[in-house]
Order: sequence, then structure tokens, then C-alpha cells
Amino acid sequence: MDKVQEATTSTTDGAVASAPENRNLVRRAWWMAGATALLSIASFWIDKEVVSAMTLEALPGDLAKAIMLSEAFAHVFGGAAILLAVWLLDKAAPQRLPLLLAATIGSGLPVHLLKRTMARLRPSAWNFEGPIGKTFLGWFPWRDRGWEALGDAAIQSFPSAHTALAVSLAWGLSYWYPRGRWLFATLAVLASVQRIAVHAHYPSDVAAGAAIGTLMFALCADPRCLGRWLLPSAR
Repeated sequence: MDKVQEATTSTTDGAVASAPENRNLVRRAWWMAGATALLSIASFWIDKEVVSAMTLEALPGDLAKAIMLSEAFAHVFGGAAILLAVWLLDKAAPQRLPLLLAATIGSGLPVHLLKRTMARLRPSAWNFEGPIGKTFLGWFPWRDRGWEALGDAAIQSFPSAHTALAVSLAWGLSYWYPRGRWLFATLAVLASVQRIAVHAHYPSDVAAGAAIGTLMFALCADPRCLGRWLLPSAR
């Protein structure tokens, strides 16, 4: 199996990662999923201070613009455009898109389930009075607020869906196109910062989204898990 994977994930110019490189990438993803989950818990105690201090107006104009534009990497339309480009430009797209689609779509499912299960006020909807714990409004908000709560974005801060999409997409693209790993990672980080800077999320929301996005990639790219069906070498 390793010989087959080696043959199907490497090219003569090194544009695609070798099998050992991808195994290491998946191994790092498992570790990063745990690390970002712990970071989400730790960030809870600095959420209020970080959001209060972070504004785009305090940044140089070009940097602020780059952060704002990076949201496209974390948006469903931007992600769809990138996957469409893979389909149009990469001859191996039929073998590579299953992993990319599974990781990105898969990361959205638990995120949106959590958003509608545990209500948390977004920074833009909070007056910043009192402890940060006041931003959590409890479980199953539709019980008290009615079914309208399922569509109330103001109480769906945790976790960050944009971050989950950006991070899972960055991992997936890095798996198939290693030359762009630093670019993909930078875009994911900028998109995550953007969510905090525009007061759409707290740092703990963003870290939780990153943990979910990383975990979904690891599950999809590991041949011991969903990778047995999603990776061309495992089919």
C-alpha cells in the first residue's frame, strides 16, 4: 500500500508531497487538533481583553485590507471557487477532490450543530459588561427563544465556522500541493484574525473552529479512518 501511495502522491518535479511527507502532515494534524482544542479553553480567560483591544483601525491600512480580503478564503463561496479551480486546472482532481470536499464540508457539520446547540453572544452583540461567562446563554436556545433562535446569528458565536472552513481547506490543499503550504497556512491565519478583528468571534471561538477543521482533515486524510475511502491509494 505504501508503494502505491508513494507512486500516486509524488511527481517528477516534486510539486506533490511524497507519501512519508503526507503521513507526517497527518500526524501533525492530529497533534494540532488537540493543541488548538486546549488553546480554545485557555483563550476563554482572555477573550474579553483581546476582542476589546483588537480593531482594524489600529493596523496599517494595507495590513488591515489584507486581513479583510482574507475572509474570502474562509467563506463558502471562496472555498467553492478554490475547489472549482482545482477541478479545472488539476488533471488529478477526481482523485484529490474527495479529500478536499470531505474535510471542508465535514468541518461545517459539527460547527453548525454546536452553534445551534450552545448559544453564545457574538462580540458585536455584547455590551462587554460583566464577566465573559455572560456571553454564554445556555444549551438548546430554541427551548426559551423559540425556533427563531436557530437562525439568530447574534447568538451563534461558538465556534467559528469561517475558521473551521479556512483551516480544513488549508490542510487539504497542503496535503496535495505542498509548495503552497505556507501560503495556505497564512491565509487561514489571516482569515481567523479577521473574524476577531471585526468582532464576529472571540479568540476561543476561533481556536475551537481551528480544532474542528484540523480534526476533520486528520480524520479524512488518515488511512486508518476515513482516508481508506477518500485517498486514491487506499481505494
